[in-house]
Amino acid sequence: MDERSFYVYKCVVDDGGAPCVDDEILTLTICKPYIRSTAEPGDLIFAFGSNKETPANRLIYIAEVKRQLRGGAYFELDEFKSRQDCIYERTPMGRLERRADAKFHSHSEARISDLGEEAQYPKANALVADDFRYFGKIGTADWKSTSPDLQELVETLGQGHRVNFSPKLLDELLRLKTSIWTRYPHQRVLGAPLHAPNKSPETDDDEAVKVCATGCRYIPKRC
Repeated sequence: MDERSFYVYKCVVDDGGAPCVDDEILTLTICKPYIRSTAEPGDLIFAFGSNKETPANRLIYIAEVKRQLRGGAYFELDEFKSRQDCIYERTPMGRLERRADAKFHSHSEARISDLGEEAQYPKANALVADDFRYFGKIGTADWKSTSPDLQELVETLGQGHRVNFSPKLLDELLRLKTSIWTRYPHQRVLGAPLHAPNKSPETDDDEAVKVCATGCRYIPKRC
């Protein structure tokens, strides 16, 4: 039995900030604070588009987490300084401040979602993946034809519903990942983001489902 956790969420704003796929590396450093705080190396993340788009619920990306960086470390390491989602920097006084050239999250409420309260910044966590497939705007909803349980989950995600776990759902997630890697064995970035850079945080921030071998847990946006 697969002991990894799988995170499923809707990425309603696909603008190059969350996720960011610069230089063949996928990072999640803003938005989705629960996933950034709890996902561990080896866990898989599945992101789908909105119900309102055409096609509805296109597959945006699947990624296997390689590293988790806590406490704002992502924004301090030189290897990440040039990435679009490195939108904060550490001041001499130890505070994390939004960079002047940042493309994302200029609204004040974004700081709490991205970083958490000063000075510990409990939400300033980042996920890094180098094994992923990102489709962006060319993603399709073809996956629905072979994943009925996952289809039901994704289409109703965000409505505060109760998630009923079934082994079939876990199997569908695994098979979807395997089929995508088989179809695209080497190419990681297959498309461009759908939206222009957005300076506001996602309106449904942090609604997701965590799926593991023992069940599902619905993560409402208030977390």
